Amino acid sequence: MNRTIVVQLHPTPEQARSLKTTLEQYTVCLNTVAQEGFTTGCSNGVELHKRTYYPLRAQYPDLPAQLVCSARVKATEAVKSALTWKIKKEKAYLQRVEQAKKQGKPPPVFKPVRCPRSDMTSVRYDQRSYWVHWETLTCSLSTVNGRVVLSFKVPAYYRQYSGHKVCSADVCYRHGRFFLHMVVSLPEPVVAPRQEVIGVDLGLNRPAVTSQRQFLGEKRWKEQDRRIFRLRRALAGRLLNCTRVSSTRPRREGLLSSELTLGILRKPAANVAITIAQTVSLRVSSAAAAVATNSMLI
Repeated sequence: MNRTIVVQLHPTPEQARSLKTTLEQYTVCLNTVAQEGFTTGCSNGVELHKRTYYPLRAQYPDLPAQLVCSARVKATEAVKSALTWKIKKEKAYLQRVEQAKKQGKPPPVFKPVRCPRSDMTSVRYDQRSYWVHWETLTCSLSTVNGRVVLSFKVPAYYRQYSGHKVCSADVCYRHGRFFLHMVVSLPEPVVAPRQEVIGVDLGLNRPAVTSQRQFLGEKRWKEQDRRIFRLRRALAGRLLNCTRVSSTRPRREGLLSSELTLGILRKPAANVAITIAQTVSLRVSSAAAAVATNSMLI
């Protein structure tokens, strides 16, 4: 089981310049490999390594070889995703053109997939290019000026993961500060098998009810969902009326306002659904734990 710890690094001014230069050169390497792979349609990591490794090493001799390979791996992942999306989008566009012809409409505008590119990407480190000492809360990172030892402070929430084995890590630069995202490997939790069974039935009026006749959820959740639905339905009707009028009259301001509001409402509706699902899951877990505790007491 893996968990990611985010800590802020505290470099000196000289170390900060080395880190930023490393990020800049790493980003150029990533963009170069991505451009080569996207333009030639190559997503094979070995082939891209042969094409780009030695030119990049000659162009940036101070950048460690391991980071050049790391940039190539990240770029290969991005190129694979972009090429896959490009094929799907081109296929879908042909279907949209055929559908537009059947309906007597002009063909839609094609928006091609662009080559992956980053202005300032994060540097991916592995066990050969960095290490962490939990006792002293220090880490060592490979940079263009060699290894630098940096101090960091673990937030209170992440202290439960301190001391475990570290895997890969990413160094990010945000708002003038450097952050280290460390992946920590944790042992799998041991769950003791029990004979108790709890059933959960999902419904409409009540989000969930257990086999112990315990209702989970709140009535206001359904009213919130209905309120958003009524508002979106009203806006959709207003948008339809504005569209009909705009075909014979100048476009009204209400049309743009309805489009924006209707799009803005999509996120709150999704957030409400996610919050309800998470809350019900937590309450089901609490109910199951209570049943197990009562059975142990009996």
